[in-house]
Amino acid sequence: MDKEKDNVTEVGFDEQEPQTITLTSEDGEDVECEVLDFFEHKGVEYAVLLPVEQPEEEEGEVVILKAVIEEDEEYLEAVEDVKLLEEVFEIFVDRMESQVDE
Repeated sequence: MDKEKDNVTEVGFDEQEPQTITLTSEDGEDVECEVLDFFEHKGVEYAVLLPVEQPEEEEGEVVILKAVIEEDEEYLEAVEDVKLLEEVFEIFVDRMESQVDE
């Protein structure tokens, strides 16, 4: 996995100030999320989000979305490739563990 870490780039994100964004689900429901991390991997930017209010059975589950830019519009989109999703999650966990170790 070390080879993969070489492909990770920091993206302008202030880790000191908690940031939140509001996502609109496919059924039109607004979901407020805390931005836990935002980084680039293999040329694609990913956001790792934690919904502020979650049902108890889902507590602590993060949402990983990729940033997409089309025709001067930027939005977040679900990562559908399960292998890629696991890879990005593993990078996120490694990044969080390295912050704890500092």
